Amino acid sequence: MSRYLVKRLLLAVPTVLGLTMLIFFTLRILPGDIALTIVGDDANVSAERLDEIRRTLHLDQPIWVQYLDWLRQLASMDLGKSFGSDYPIAKRLLAAIPVTFNLAAYTLVLTVLMAVPLGALSAIKRNSWVDYLCRCLALIGLSTPSFWVGIITLMVLAFSFNWMPQITVVGFLEDPVTNFSQFIWPALVLAAAQTAVLARLTRSALLEVLGEDYVRTARAKGLRENIVLLNHALRNALLPVVTLLGLQFAALMEGAVITETVFGLPGLGSTLIQGINAKDFPLIQSSVLFIGLLVIVINLAIDLSYAWLDPRIKFD
Repeated sequence: MSRYLVKRLLLAVPTVLGLTMLIFFTLRILPGDIALTIVGDDANVSAERLDEIRRTLHLDQPIWVQYLDWLRQLASMDLGKSFGSDYPIAKRLLAAIPVTFNLAAYTLVLTVLMAVPLGALSAIKRNSWVDYLCRCLALIGLSTPSFWVGIITLMVLAFSFNWMPQITVVGFLEDPVTNFSQFIWPALVLAAAQTAVLARLTRSALLEVLGEDYVRTARAKGLRENIVLLNHALRNALLPVVTLLGLQFAALMEGAVITETVFGLPGLGSTLIQGINAKDFPLIQSSVLFIGLLVIVINLAIDLSYAWLDPRIKFD
């Protein structure tokens, strides 16, 4: 496994390099003048002032020089500062990432607790009223937009229970009860759609495994049904589930933009939207790069988890 890990890490180097090129050059072809964006509505700004801003931000340099400067900053762990302000991007992301991670962790736990039992129950009770009910609930979850669920949830909480999102986010270690009350509702909103997808996949994967020869052999040996389901069927059926779960976590970490905005959570998604609205290229670049690196790490963790779930899998 160590050899496989080294190979994957070496393969990640050109992947990350290609990611940086894609992020940087895609942003640079977008229309608009960064200097004009920074001065805002100041119609009396002089051309000399605009040229000074461009020189300060190295925007007067060739695009490939700007790209190499950004790579040097990344190599020195310096993400730079936001356009139009002197606030370091690293500090801004360090403040936003824990909020999104907290929301993603709650969502992932709720998704697993709801999706796996629903999907397994639907597969075990195939073509029964329980199966039809679980599939109907999954279809509703897939068909309902998360932003609409978030708005309706917030309206119900505000008008019926006088609940409003707090301005300041409280950390889990600081006050677990307050942290739970802040994140449970947006996490439930996000978990609704995630549960629907994961429950359907769990059902189909478990149905496929239940038809395998080793499951029939286990039953023929006289093993109890719960042992057959848990130790033989469900564990092998979790391989595609784990893959999707990792991708869902990566998608959540890139920022549940609408949900964070609706519930007033200053997470990575909200920060990215602010950077896009302000055309703050350094902030956008750093945010998207972090998301890309996270996806690479999560994919590696998923691959390594396969050996634990299925001992037949070998790494070369």
